[in-house]
Amino acid sequence: MVSSTLHGHALASTRLLLETYAGRRLAEWEQFTRATEIVTVERGAVLVPARVHHPYVYLVIRGLLKVRVRDGSTERTVAIHGENELATSWPGLGMDLFARVDGRTMPHLRADPRVRPDGSPFDLVAIEPTTAMRASFATLEALAERHHGWSLVLTTLIGTNLVRTVAALPDVHLSTPQERYLLFLERRPDLVERISQRELAAHLGVTEVGMSRIVRRVAAQRAEGESSQ
Repeated sequence: MVSSTLHGHALASTRLLLETYAGRRLAEWEQFTRATEIVTVERGAVLVPARVHHPYVYLVIRGLLKVRVRDGSTERTVAIHGENELATSWPGLGMDLFARVDGRTMPHLRADPRVRPDGSPFDLVAIEPTTAMRASFATLEALAERHHGWSLVLTTLIGTNLVRTVAALPDVHLSTPQERYLLFLERRPDLVERISQRELAAHLGVTEVGMSRIVRRVAAQRAEGESSQ
């Protein structure tokens, strides 16, 4: 059973994060808290299945989550989320705002099943035993309609996800696997010892064999550089 103390600490952390997003205190905070709960899952558990409407976002309290996409036998990790980070499958949310505009201003997307919950190829999976706070996205949308502060939260959530996605594009399309590995070491040193080589290979878009070779080569290059100093 999840303690009320843990839930209280999680809510306090979430409030600090979301009010930073909004740049102000948030109205009707109690309404939001009633739409939250703590979930604890084991390694490999799927919190958000692919092709399912799942209108919830998750704040990681302890552990690691990954957004994964599968294409046949190929698996790719799109993003990894650690403590105090928000995670979800964006198409799985079934956002009202997207439903209002996709047929009018983006009719070409209506034919793409990946943007709808029932066609979303993304799922959210625990890399290690994880405790997270789950919050209702429908409640977030309702609060955003009533209060400017919550609308800023929603805009920041979506905008941050977009910026992270766009920032990752050059890494995927313009860099070599070894360059992507070096960038990962630089940007996420906190994850290096926490995820397996298999997970890292799926995240960087290489085979496990290729990943092993890259790790050995980089380690050898660094050792050689240190010995020459």
